[in-house]
Amino acid sequence: MQTTLNEAQIEEVRQALLGPGSDELIDFIVRLNLSLPAGELSKTVMEAASRLGWATFDAKPQLSPLGWLVADPLREYRMWLDRDRRIHGEGDSALLAPESYAGKSVLEVGSGFGCNLLSLSRRTHGKFVGVEPMAIYRQFTPLLAEREGVVAPEVVDGAGEALPFADRQFDIVLCYSAHQYMDICKALQEMARVLKPGGQLQVIGGSLDSYSLGLGQNLIKRPSASQLLNGARTLINTFSYQWLGRRMLLPSSAFATAAPIYPSRKAMYRWITSTGLTLRPDLIQRVGVETCFVADKS
Repeated sequence: MQTTLNEAQIEEVRQALLGPGSDELIDFIVRLNLSLPAGELSKTVMEAASRLGWATFDAKPQLSPLGWLVADPLREYRMWLDRDRRIHGEGDSALLAPESYAGKSVLEVGSGFGCNLLSLSRRTHGKFVGVEPMAIYRQFTPLLAEREGVVAPEVVDGAGEALPFADRQFDIVLCYSAHQYMDICKALQEMARVLKPGGQLQVIGGSLDSYSLGLGQNLIKRPSASQLLNGARTLINTFSYQWLGRRMLLPSSAFATAAPIYPSRKAMYRWITSTGLTLRPDLIQRVGVETCFVADKS
């Protein structure tokens, strides 16, 4: 399975993202990725999607394997545009307001192509760095930054469980909707390690109660067999990780996002405090349907 683009493909993508019809092309790929109707397409977009090898147009438009690969960073980018290039949920928490990061050294763990880093660099000043294990996201970082007409953020190769940084490097470590794909206990230890004394950890993501509620609501909509299977696997992996420290059911997919877990808030409290950080109950709050966990390093 292809997990990266070669140099020729990168240049083709660059030209497509900067060329005419790029907005429509992005929307088309994202709609297919979300299983939404493709809608009426222009000849320009159909030709571009075919030339890039992103989609086929036989009985109906469908993503190719390469199309599925590029759809993830494009979907993240489209959602970022839809929220006016802001950090998701910044209106729900003063912690996520750009001014709270001003002048700070900030590491985002699991940064994707770097949309949160772009949100910060566009509206405040500081040192903003991302770490992302999936090469396709890192490859899209300079492409999408060029499309926006801004300097690309620094996004380096690495996993949350083994951060490629020395101890005590950052004022803030942010992990937004990414820890659920990691070995959470190891990743939290690493995040605590790279924090400076006086620094702060901010971990935002879904928890067991919000995931279970969403799963129950989806049952009313008569989900497909594959959706039911994925939901059951996620619950089994969540409980097995909380009790045994590992996921019991691993999919065959090579992607790091293939086996998410949504631990309870109590489990997150326990794991965060085990790193030696001090929880900040006064700052822990809801951000939409997710929870923002906050802890300080003394």
